[in-house]
Amino acid sequence: MVDDILTKVDTASMCHSLEVRVPFLDHRLAELAFSIPHTKHYKDKELKYLLKKFAEKHLKKETIYKKKKGFSVPSVYWLSCNYEHNILNGMASKDGIWDKKEIKKILSQKLHQDQKWLLYNFERWYAINFHKLMQPIEYKIYDKIKRKLQSIFSNV
Repeated sequence: MVDDILTKVDTASMCHSLEVRVPFLDHRLAELAFSIPHTKHYKDKELKYLLKKFAEKHLKKETIYKKKKGFSVPSVYWLSCNYEHNILNGMASKDGIWDKKEIKKILSQKLHQDQKWLLYNFERWYAINFHKLMQPIEYKIYDKIKRKLQSIFSNV
């Protein structure tokens, strides 16, 4: 598992944008961890206390005790294009999937960027899957991703 499966799991999980946790696989480390009383694993509600204390010998404290940071979607950057025009005049609107007047009302409200991103994303998905429409830039990105995935899986 150490030399073979983890590489494949890592490649496949990245390909599908999944966060996969890799366990400590050395049986001696697992045996040591199980031999230590459970009450010693934590101190003052500090998770992974022993692991962090050990890591202090090898890493900067700022790195070990850094506050967790989530992954955010850069929707402001992505939506810097004229997304409202695409939402209002796209195929979903033309096909009557949604009422253009209602969508204008929704877009005029103070919405979080992620909500607008969902509308835009649905429009693009609908246009691509029901009308086989892609903008030239989407073809370039699609081809680049396709080539990258082919190169990854040809090596697996």
